[in-house]
Amino acid sequence: MSAEPITEEADLNVSANLPKNGTKFSREQYHEHYTLKRYRYVANDDESFTLLTKNEKKVPVKEELFDLFYRIHKKKGHGGIGVMYKAKALKKYEGITKELIGIFVQCCQSCELKKNKVKKGITVKPIISADFNKRCQMDLIDLQSKPDDDYRFILNYQDHFTKYCLLRPLKCKTADAVAQQLKLIISDFGPPDALQTDNGREFKNSTIARHSQSQGSIERANRDVQNILTILMRRKNSPHWAELLPEVQLMKNSRYHNGIKKTPYKALFGRDSVYEDDNVEKELKRLEADEENDGEEGEKKEESDGGEEEKKEESKCCWCYSQKAK
Repeated sequence: MSAEPITEEADLNVSANLPKNGTKFSREQYHEHYTLKRYRYVANDDESFTLLTKNEKKVPVKEELFDLFYRIHKKKGHGGIGVMYKAKALKKYEGITKELIGIFVQCCQSCELKKNKVKKGITVKPIISADFNKRCQMDLIDLQSKPDDDYRFILNYQDHFTKYCLLRPLKCKTADAVAQQLKLIISDFGPPDALQTDNGREFKNSTIARHSQSQGSIERANRDVQNILTILMRRKNSPHWAELLPEVQLMKNSRYHNGIKKTPYKALFGRDSVYEDDNVEKELKRLEADEENDGEEGEKKEESDGGEEEKKEESKCCWCYSQKAK
């Protein structure tokens, strides 16, 4: 396609039927006049014309819409209307609406089969605890990449009702090492009605009676613990994280929890903690924002790399050709 606009002579021919000053436009003439003001024509090499807006967006013709939607739909892994509408490739075009994309998605045979497929499996229901120590969760945080002398793991023990957590350093993740720390915790708070863990070998011990289930709550707590620990290690310029765990535990339990609408400390003891550190809260939010930005940049990089490597298939499925023919 050449970037040369249509000649003035051709422009005059296009607008030759428009009325002179002082006369009224007919509906057809008004539409033609309005189109000339909003758009411009660019001549192609094959003597056809491309319609562009003032923002240099291309107005697609019906014949190329299918190929455009098919390419993006496949690249997005048969994504839905919202995913396709946000695709960067569609930002270059004018007049692409969600209604048009919806028509294409409804015609996709693969999407229809996926929609009508009967989903099998266990229905995941939220776990609800009625009181403190009714259900507790336990998990390990792996810090083998940053060992503190002989310590390489953190045991995170959390009450599901109050979200109050206890942190203990571990030198190894054997079942005996976990059981030893668990006995000390139970001696302070008593045994819970149910102890929930994952299927790790470190929790398979005759001393530990536990239920193996999904642990979304404590896994989110693990991320908070690691972020707080990172901030304290930067502040104190110290690699010895094991001695910082009591302070990390207090900070974690003094943070407001959106799930219970209060701090875990207040949920357990009925009063707010005297410990306050607004700077830590600001640093945590900044750290979490940086992690989100890093994740978005990684996704954008993968998308761009995938777009460069993608090659258009030489042949399409019979369904694609049949839809195009329609």
